[in-house]
Amino acid sequence: MYQYFITYNQAIDTADATRVLGSNPIEFNTYVTKMIYPSPEVEWRPNAIIPVPLTTYHYGLLASPIIHFPINAPLMFTDPNYLNPEIFLEILRLSPTGKNVPAKII
Repeated sequence: MYQYFITYNQAIDTADATRVLGSNPIEFNTYVTKMIYPSPEVEWRPNAIIPVPLTTYHYGLLASPIIHFPINAPLMFTDPNYLNPEIFLEILRLSPTGKNVPAKII
């Protein structure tokens, strides 16, 4: 079904939802964070980043309660053995503030 979409479309807006497109979880994750945090200058910039291994989704479920309050940190999916360059560049772009958190990367 998705083969008819042009590959550079990052999102499709409908009346009730926005569908984010990505060919893999890393790409999807970076598109979502770019939608939520369009630039490092926005006032709702994240305080931290929570990396989650792609192979174990349970960690993401366990970290989900602290995404909003009090941490304000997006989950970033990554390979458990190394940090993907796309995710690394996205972390640099987001430049977490570190405000009211023990570390910028949790």
